[in-house]
Amino acid sequence: MSQVNKKLIAMMAPLSLVAAVAITPLSASAAEYLSDSQGEVVVNSYDECWEVSYGLPTCHELNFVFSGTGLFDFDRATIRPELATQLNEVARQAMGMNYNRIDVAAHTDSRGSDEYNMALSERRAASTVDYLVGLGADPSKINAVGMGEGHPVATNETDEGRQLNRRVEIHVE
Repeated sequence: MSQVNKKLIAMMAPLSLVAAVAITPLSASAAEYLSDSQGEVVVNSYDECWEVSYGLPTCHELNFVFSGTGLFDFDRATIRPELATQLNEVARQAMGMNYNRIDVAAHTDSRGSDEYNMALSERRAASTVDYLVGLGADPSKINAVGMGEGHPVATNETDEGRQLNRRVEIHVE
């Protein structure tokens, strides 16, 4: 047992948590967090995870941005195989870290009206959520939002820029 682990357990002993706390990694790439006997991550009164390596409250977060032509069919919310492969990896990593929340934001380029693009991005966000739920994600922990064309990351004057603006952003915590 490392010195940090011993020190942290000694600090927590007066709180009577030691009997229910085991130190286990959430995944090979994630930091180590304290978890209880059911494998749930121990959180403080601010709902923050206790990271073993520093003994400080932090949570492991994942951010994904998928952009380009391989996400959805033109003018549709149907997920294409390229995006499905990427979403499979998102689900695998999220399930491995005992997430609290998944936020999905879908964006469009500026072709079409603001109103139309907002509706399209909402359908695409919902389709992404449905796919993740189909892979086992808890629907009560997922938020979907359509962002329309209002938050470009590149110019909409070129094909390359529009491809970057057509994107899905996923934040897992």
